[in-house]
Amino acid sequence: MWKALAVGSLLLTLHASALAAQETGPRIRADTSIAPARNAGAIRFFGALGGSFVGTIGGAYLGYNILPHNCGCDDPGLDQLIWGGLAGSAIGAAIGASAANLGSQCDFPGRFKRSLLGASIGGIAAYFVAGGSSNEGTVIAVPAVAIGGSLAALGRCWKAR
Repeated sequence: MWKALAVGSLLLTLHASALAAQETGPRIRADTSIAPARNAGAIRFFGALGGSFVGTIGGAYLGYNILPHNCGCDDPGLDQLIWGGLAGSAIGAAIGASAANLGSQCDFPGRFKRSLLGASIGGIAAYFVAGGSSNEGTVIAVPAVAIGGSLAALGRCWKAR
């Protein structure tokens, strides 16, 4: 069996070299650079939107299971669920907005740092503007502004090389 494999690979190598010798035209060199994406805005927006959604679910789960439930109220753990979800939405938006390279000038850690900073500042500002945890609008405002902040903070990292 090993002899058959060796003979087969030898024949394949000889056949490939014979085909390469028959080539007559000039070789066209493939361009290996990454072309700038025309739809980078849509890709980054939907990445941030999906990341925010997944981050909200993951953050809510972690917030509910990690943070203490000592409120003595009707819904123990609801505040922890909301806090975790809001924090997770900002982190998820930052990951989603910065994950795709799309020919960016920056590497992933650079894009992620910028995006996380923008999502955090936007999320915290939206939390206070929307009225804090006592207002239901906070649940919508924080993820929405975190998505916008994560995209806006990319700055020069948004552009292609």
